[in-house]
Amino acid sequence: MYKLYQTDATHTLGNICQVMADLAGVTLEVICPSEEVKASKEFMAKRGHGKFPMLETPEGDVVFESAAIIQFLASHNGGEFTAKSPVDAARVDEWICIGTGSLLQQLVPVVYSTLGHRDASQYGSALT
Repeated sequence: MYKLYQTDATHTLGNICQVMADLAGVTLEVICPSEEVKASKEFMAKRGHGKFPMLETPEGDVVFESAAIIQFLASHNGGEFTAKSPVDAARVDEWICIGTGSLLQQLVPVVYSTLGHRDASQYGSALT
């Protein structure tokens, strides 16, 4: 099973990764590690880069950076959510950059409510 590590349940980029996993039919175990776990040698060996969210594959490979995780998850189950040409790939990248950049906070409630994955109101005023 894939493991998605994020800071807490309100971690916006981690939650966007969860939406992509849902859309692509990928089952995730979402883990919000304690400070003690984060400081452990075993965990630090996985997360030497210091970034969240972080995806661990069933084979033990680690992918970090939300855009990379989203693209990785999108490639599953026939790649329905992946680009079919170089121009399409560039357009996908444009939206990932926008989505993880300046418009992130504005897009979260829209993504959650439009796709019906989560009630955006549970994340408080930080998302509105």
